[in-house]
Amino acid sequence: MLNLMAMALLAAQPMAESVEELACVMDQVSPAEAGVIADDMLAGEGATTGAGFGGFVGHVTTCADRYGWDEARTVRISSATLGLIGTREFRRRLTAAGLDVAAIDAWFDEQDDEFRTQAFIDLDQETQEQDLATLFDGPVSEADGEAHAELIGGYLAARVVTLRVAQGLPLE
Repeated sequence: MLNLMAMALLAAQPMAESVEELACVMDQVSPAEAGVIADDMLAGEGATTGAGFGGFVGHVTTCADRYGWDEARTVRISSATLGLIGTREFRRRLTAAGLDVAAIDAWFDEQDDEFRTQAFIDLDQETQEQDLATLFDGPVSEADGEAHAELIGGYLAARVVTLRVAQGLPLE
């Protein structure tokens, strides 16, 4: 079943992706595949190079054929789906590590639009580091931040990707 984050994405976006279209891909991704995809994301693997992405590309292709998506729509839906998979999987891992994901979400939601749509993609490094420092001065302890920096970064990057897709912004 498609999660609530996907429905929230749909409510926020100007594009016409339907719950049914996102569910077509999301429902095919097993928990094991989601874990491998998240690992690939953390390793910086791309959509066609990571170990978990072969199956994902197959799922997207099946849905693109079923719904007659053009290339631009396929890219938007696959990007949105990857953002949702990453968000869900990193949320699960952060929760398992004992971090307060709701507090991280609240912090993210309080950031300016520049951070929420450009971090990890095209925000200058100095600004990004300054913004992230406030996370470790507040909802996440410095010790937890150091211990789980990769997961926190993956989670926030997945949220940025999801928001960019929702707003119709490019991912490059």
